[in-house]
Amino acid sequence: MLIGILLSFEGFTQNAIYTDYFTVSVLGNDVAGVVVRVGANVKRFKPGDEVYARPEQARIGTFAERIAVPENALALKPHHLSMGEAASLPLVSLTAWQTLVEAAGLKKGQKVLIHAGSGDVGTLAIQLAKHLGAFVATTTSDRNLAWVKALGADVVIDYHKQDFATVLHDYDVVLNGLGKATLEKSLQVLKPGGQLISISGPPDPAFAIAQGQPCWLQQLSGF
Repeated sequence: MLIGILLSFEGFTQNAIYTDYFTVSVLGNDVAGVVVRVGANVKRFKPGDEVYARPEQARIGTFAERIAVPENALALKPHHLSMGEAASLPLVSLTAWQTLVEAAGLKKGQKVLIHAGSGDVGTLAIQLAKHLGAFVATTTSDRNLAWVKALGADVVIDYHKQDFATVLHDYDVVLNGLGKATLEKSLQVLKPGGQLISISGPPDPAFAIAQGQPCWLQQLSGF
């Protein structure tokens, strides 16, 4: 049984009819808003609560004016954040967690290279990696050097002036969100047994199969 919560939030123009991940009529993965109504079995939230969320993968559509979200996908919005600030966090925060904690199993004392450290995922990943006790290197442009240092990066590579592959060595984990060339070059900085995790590129057949998509879409995802 779906235990749903209906949210209302400003700034969007149309309602959504949900089908599946690929044919959803309204896009959008992040939301912050006010609870309008709750299902009979909802325990943790009530109308009027300010919340934020990343809806379930098959029920995205946060560009709509209202959206129904399962209780387990919601959290109370921190009081010190605006709605806009809160809505910018769920997807990138979960991406950082899934890559560094669930996929890489990053541990205290390990070394991690996070590409594009001043980007949306990068800014969260740097802070998370430091919280976990890792030594963090990152790449960015010269205008963002101070920013990523303030986030906690131990080594900052200005990609306009330095080649990260000649500076960094023996890293346990690389988190890549850039293109194929960076992906391939990142292999050079890994120690034996190190992990290269990439969040860029198109969906692959395994993703399509996991989503229960038809055979033609599974094949298309392989190109």
